[in-house]
Amino acid sequence: MVQAHTYICLPANKILCGVKFPANKIRLRRTLIVALKEEFKVKLLMRDRFVLLNILPAEGDISTIKIVHRLRMDLAPTEKELKDYKIVQQEGQVVWDDAMEKKRGAQEKKIGPKAFILIEEAFEKLNKDKKLTEGHLATYLLFCNEKEEEEDKE
Repeated sequence: MVQAHTYICLPANKILCGVKFPANKIRLRRTLIVALKEEFKVKLLMRDRFVLLNILPAEGDISTIKIVHRLRMDLAPTEKELKDYKIVQQEGQVVWDDAMEKKRGAQEKKIGPKAFILIEEAFEKLNKDKKLTEGHLATYLLFCNEKEEEEDKE
């Protein structure tokens, strides 16, 4: 079994296996991520998990839908979490106990390379379509390092 990475993502200009990938080489970087077949260990708050559940594509080819289904199952709160975090739906929004989230902190989740790329592409589409909201911001920054990409454009 391949050993998982220790935290987060590979935004543009990050070094992967000793190779720096500039923003304009994003396809090459994504190809390498998939080729490595390594999982990423990402620390996610409950808010991040709900953001990801909402941005994942609802349509795609069979492999995309299988990956999205697995990712949804991994990110969705367990019955214990539903009880512990007191997660409920009120007026069309999901709410939970912030005190429990502060107490537990971010939970580590494993995300496969293809799932990672699906998330990155979903955020890129929201950004391109100018549909990102303030609620997306913290999670977006976990997966897409906008600051470094803007520095490359200069």
